[in-house]
Amino acid sequence: MPLELISKSSSVRKFRHPVLFIHGAGMTAGCWKLFQDHFSEAGCDTHALSLRGHGSSDADGTVLLRGCSDYLNDVRSAVEQVGEPVVIVAHSWGGYLVQRYLEIYHDCPAAVLMASAPPASSGPSYWSMFKKFPWLVIVAHLTLRPHHVYSTSESMRELLFRQDTSESEIEEHKRALEKISPLLYFQTMLRAPRADAVTTKMLVLGADADRIYTTDMVESTAAAYGTEAQIIPEMCHMMMIDPDWRLAADAILDWLD
Repeated sequence: MPLELISKSSSVRKFRHPVLFIHGAGMTAGCWKLFQDHFSEAGCDTHALSLRGHGSSDADGTVLLRGCSDYLNDVRSAVEQVGEPVVIVAHSWGGYLVQRYLEIYHDCPAAVLMASAPPASSGPSYWSMFKKFPWLVIVAHLTLRPHHVYSTSESMRELLFRQDTSESEIEEHKRALEKISPLLYFQTMLRAPRADAVTTKMLVLGADADRIYTTDMVESTAAAYGTEAQIIPEMCHMMMIDPDWRLAADAILDWLD
């Protein structure tokens, strides 16, 4: 099945391993453009994957029926397509997938979790959303459309972006939002990653102003993997397109160097 893999090479490669970026729910490989350009300038080759049904990747049926095992196959296909060991950098739900991936595959030299779903139930995160936007969450569950939670400017700004983000920018992101698999949504609540099965060296990054995965959650994620979290001040959930995205990108590059 054809998958979109956006690759960007550096003019002079300085890092031993290339980076594979995995997006979160409702996003595509394109969300990593700023990071890919920045990493390339720093001498790091990168690849950004669009999971099936996202971006230009084939859907292979309806997204409603795609679950964790399908997306894990996509990640594995991308790793094999790159053809050499990769450092995986994953955001949000992509972080959940990569934690599950690393339970199975131990050939990844390192991984980075950004504003990631924790290796415990994501239930507290969803409960927090429910308290803020109860009717949006109820409709999302009744219609099996998790992306409905972000269907208003208010909810998208509150949950994903900085509070001073312009209305025009919010509307642009609303239009670009992809459908979200309800099966994966429920799997993140019912099947937590097994941190004790992961042997990969891990960097855990969090965003100080993240209203989906709070700093407490990020710190517990880091503790589960035997490390300490790095929290970027004043940053929102969408770390790779936040106005201070370079702080997150440089934290990764410094860690890899």
